[in-house]
Amino acid sequence: MSRPPDAASLVHAPDWQFDPLDRRCTLNEKIDLSELIVAFEAGLIDPVRSPEYAETARLVRELSKTWRPDFLSLDGEQAYRTFAKGRTAYTMNGTWFLRDFKGEMDVLREIAPDRVFDYEVFGFPELTDRSTSLTLAGGINQNAGLRACLIATKQAGAWRGEAAMLLCQYLTLPRVSRKVFDHNDVYDISALKDVAPKPGTEALLPRAEYAFLPVALFGGYDAQSGSEFWTAWQQFLGGRTDQAGFLAQLSRSYRKALRRLAVINPGEVDHEFIRRELGREAFSQ
Repeated sequence: MSRPPDAASLVHAPDWQFDPLDRRCTLNEKIDLSELIVAFEAGLIDPVRSPEYAETARLVRELSKTWRPDFLSLDGEQAYRTFAKGRTAYTMNGTWFLRDFKGEMDVLREIAPDRVFDYEVFGFPELTDRSTSLTLAGGINQNAGLRACLIATKQAGAWRGEAAMLLCQYLTLPRVSRKVFDHNDVYDISALKDVAPKPGTEALLPRAEYAFLPVALFGGYDAQSGSEFWTAWQQFLGGRTDQAGFLAQLSRSYRKALRRLAVINPGEVDHEFIRRELGREAFSQ
């Protein structure tokens, strides 16, 4: 879905193409609202017509058979406590979870050694074009995404936002970050340039570097569709809705969300591009 250089809402460089093996190709690139609408209406990211959504739902539903019966009713803190107390066989989390968990085990070892248990860590299987039909080329970069963030509220004022950015820049300087990683147990290997992990630590997964440009997510496109997703997700994993019904619910919810966004943000909708790609106006069918 590329555009000519003279398109009114051009967001891509002229003649831009996605290259899954070139991690630099997605720099400064984003998928805008018009492209999401076209992709949905063309069936690429419509949960009912996209095989990737169906495969993802099937895989998670299969995995959910090994979860605690009350898992869907537990919040994040409750899920953590059940594992820390040895009441579950495994937990899925990010590697950032390990530092706090190890600290808790160290404290228990001193005050309640009978509650301490041995544990192992393993990386979730990497999704590549060899391991699943979900990825047609390249793969899902295991090292993509933020590991830590600093949040400034909208009411903070421009100077606070600038101060937050300056703090982030300082904390990510190699000479500063290296001190943090050298003096702490770090299990999530640093993705910062020129910052080596603490001696003795090993990466759980290979450091894959290839382009990854997400088109759509399971969680919805706005607050309402996000809430509707979680309701449908719990119904599906709880066995109250079959896979076809779940995907149909998502399809209706996401289409309405994109329609709402098009109404709320008319300046972001390139009608010429949509007509050219779909041969019609958006949401006309």
